[in-house]
Amino acid sequence: MADAQVLLLDEPVAGIAPEMIERILGVIQDLPTQGKSVMLIEHNLDAVMQVCNRVVFMDAGANISEGTPQQVRDDPRVIEAYID
Repeated sequence: MADAQVLLLDEPVAGIAPEMIERILGVIQDLPTQGKSVMLIEHNLDAVMQVCNRVVFMDAGANISEGTPQQVRDDPRVIEAYID
């Protein structure tokens, strides 16, 4: 993994103590400065907003929105899928 150019992370902060989440997100945020790309699956929207520059939001296996974190967060389809 140390030499990987792309890291695929599946819910890296799920079940993690809140005080550790910021440390983990800091490591993830630093990876692009090391020439690494990150793709993650994450249900913690605060974490997504903090570390992602592009988001694809899926509901029931279908892509319903993509763009910047702010664009996706404000998309009425995302709000409906996430709240309902």
